[in-house]
Amino acid sequence: MTKRTQHILIAVLSVVLLFNLVIVFILEKNEPDPTPAPTQTPTVPTEAPTDAPTQPPTQAPTQAPTEPPYESFVLTFTGDSTLGTEEDDWNSSDNFVSVVGTDYGYPFRNVADIFAADDCTFTNLEGVLAEKGTGTAEEKRFRFRGPLAYTQILTGSSVEAVSLANNHTYDYGYAGLTSTKNALAGAGIAYAEHQSSTVITTQSGLKIGLYAISFFLDEADLTEEIADMRAQGVEVIVVSLHKGDEGYYSLTSEQQRIAHFAIDAGADIVWGHHPHVLQKMEEYNGGIIMYSLGNFSFGGNRNPKDKDSAIVQQQIIREKDGTVRLGETTVIPCRVSSVANYNNYQPTPYEVGSEEYNRVLSKLDGTFAGADIPPNYADPTQPTEVPTQAPTQAPTQKPTQVQTQAPTQAPTQKPTEAPTQAPTQKPTSAPTEKPTQAPTEAPTAIPTEAPTDAPTEPATQAPATAPAQTPTDAPTEPATEPVTEPVTEPTAAPTAPSAEETQPEVTEDPVI
Repeated sequence: MTKRTQHILIAVLSVVLLFNLVIVFILEKNEPDPTPAPTQTPTVPTEAPTDAPTQPPTQAPTQAPTEPPYESFVLTFTGDSTLGTEEDDWNSSDNFVSVVGTDYGYPFRNVADIFAADDCTFTNLEGVLAEKGTGTAEEKRFRFRGPLAYTQILTGSSVEAVSLANNHTYDYGYAGLTSTKNALAGAGIAYAEHQSSTVITTQSGLKIGLYAISFFLDEADLTEEIADMRAQGVEVIVVSLHKGDEGYYSLTSEQQRIAHFAIDAGADIVWGHHPHVLQKMEEYNGGIIMYSLGNFSFGGNRNPKDKDSAIVQQQIIREKDGTVRLGETTVIPCRVSSVANYNNYQPTPYEVGSEEYNRVLSKLDGTFAGADIPPNYADPTQPTEVPTQAPTQAPTQKPTQVQTQAPTQAPTQKPTEAPTQAPTQKPTSAPTEKPTQAPTEAPTAIPTEAPTDAPTEPATQAPATAPAQTPTDAPTEPATEPVTEPVTEPTAAPTAPSAEETQPEVTEDPVI
């Protein structure tokens, strides 16, 4: 190799070496420092440690439920229930016995849920429960009777108490009345006759006294009975009053006098019936008076002129100190039938806000302006009924019935369609479950004007043939049963039309 070549080779190697050194320098310069700069940690001031052990966090305690301020109960009242029919009408196809048959849940099917949700349900049992051949039919125009098994209509729909103080109690003499009382007692249903009382203790613990009056008031007896019931620890006293003029929406002075006397004597509620139409309600001296609740499940008429009816529910409040007072009054407007053109004996609530619904409210608050529908006694085709007196042989002792507990048997068959309206929901402190649907309440300010004195009503004193102190003597019955004439009934029904509505219209019976 020549020197020249050697010199060139050395020069090339030197350039390569220099180039590599430059690359190494550049790489080392750009490489990050493997040791990061120390970061300054902020110091947080701490308290001096204590010797107490650290307590784990706890949840805030939940607030204990507050105790209800009072107990609440509900009593339900209805009008005339005739669970049977006129003796001579048993073979017709559209009478109560033929329609109901053995379907004991049928009559109250559309209201049974309302009854089952209260503490005690009352109805006026206008007629006899006795098998055919029991007793002798009275010589009068209308004799109402149903079979003994019809107590199941009451027990199966949660009806716990009835009044027997009315003008059909003796339709089959003492034998018929005895049959009725035995049937009711056997079914566990509380009852009260004319000038007698019964004490009912509900399953919810409310103690109720029921005293009954049919037409004539014995002031001393009523006062004594109320005092006796209070001595037994009765908390609420109900007086059943069968009084008033049939077919009249106005009161008589005697009707109002008796009701006021009962409240003044210590009753809390006066529950009226007999006129077969609705009459006004009244608040008086701390009590409530329902002068007439009209017909309810009424087998005495296949097509009454006035089919309006009502269920009235009265709230009872028991304060923590044991004091008992009346609470809200609730009205459920009804019709005696689930169809409009005849009576199928199945009371059904009206649709809330309907014309019929509002008409019922007007009758109960005293503002109804419709014409009265008195019986047409002048019609020769409608003979007058012979006044009926109780059989002359009377029991030796005054009937006094005391029941320690009212049955609350649930309905055997629940309603197939819910009623359009149910009672107002009661305070949540109530010990028993209350209805969940809410109807409108009855007006709280009820007119108190004096009633008209017309038409004339039977005298306040019973005839001499009916001793005032004879307890089971039925008072003299008014001269006649009312007579009806055809009228046009509103066609709006609260429930959907059924097959029954396709039946031809029934001619009205000659009785309201």
